[in-house]
Amino acid sequence: MINLTVICFFDDIELSMKLVSICNKNDYDLVFPELENYLKEINDIKMGVVILDLDSNAYGKSNFLNLLYDSTYFPIIAFKKKINKKIKQENNNFDIILDKKTLKTNLSLIFEQILNEIKSKTLK
Repeated sequence: MINLTVICFFDDIELSMKLVSICNKNDYDLVFPELENYLKEINDIKMGVVILDLDSNAYGKSNFLNLLYDSTYFPIIAFKKKINKKIKQENNNFDIILDKKTLKTNLSLIFEQILNEIKSKTLK
C-alpha cells in the first residue's frame, strides 16, 4: 500500500474541507506547510502530491514555484479561478493545471490516477 500525502499551498476553505473528506476516506495524509519552512516540513514525505493556488500572492510567485518544482519529485497540481490557453502553454512546472471548479469536482479521480501511475512504475 502506498501512503500518499497531499501537500497544500492554498487558503481555500471549501477545497480544504473537500480534501479532508477525501483524505479521511482514503487514509491519505494532509499537510498545509508554512511557506517559510515548507522544505523542512515536506522533506521526509516519501510519496506526495502538491496542490497549489496560482492566484495566491504568496504561492503563485514564480520564484516559489521554481524552488518547489526543483526541490521535489512530487506531481504538482496547480489551479486558478479561470484558465486560458496562454496559462496552459506558459507553465511548465506543473504536471496538471486546472480551473478551481474542475479540480474540486475531480480530486478523487486525480488522486486515483496518480496512485495508479505510481503503482505501475514501481511494479516494473
